[in-house]
Amino acid sequence: MTLLSEGDRTLYCSLMTDKASMSYVSSPLSEDKAHRSFEAALKCNQQRHIQRCYFRVALKSNNQSIGIASVNQLDLKKKYAEIGRMLLPQWHSKGLGTELSGMLICWLAAEWGITTITKQIQAGNLAAVCSAQKLGFTKAISQSCPAALTEQYQLKLATRDWEAK
Repeated sequence: MTLLSEGDRTLYCSLMTDKASMSYVSSPLSEDKAHRSFEAALKCNQQRHIQRCYFRVALKSNNQSIGIASVNQLDLKKKYAEIGRMLLPQWHSKGLGTELSGMLICWLAAEWGITTITKQIQAGNLAAVCSAQKLGFTKAISQSCPAALTEQYQLKLATRDWEAK
């Protein structure tokens, strides 16, 4: 996992414009909107006081790009963050999303002392719900939006629980 950089534009835009990849996020973006979203993501990574950051996700074995991850709403005073991730469709159902979320949790706990982490998951995304529950997340809030029912899952942790992993 490395910070998103200019070389990751194709990966990012392919995920954001792909109907299958976006099916549990929102409507796919147009090419133009995907490129603008990528530029905004790069700007977030360059901020002096980080509140949101984006990562390229790659296999350890050969550094092949497989998706992106994000930390949203990072609040160091409240020790709170929201995480998100998207993997290319061929990497779904392999346990990599759960592993990736675990890496984000470890990083947030070790680097920033974050103790409350949330994920927004559409109610119909059973694989993501199962993944979140495996990591200890519990449903905190359900809310309706025009497209679907979205549920917020929350993980409260003692920092030491994740530092050793």
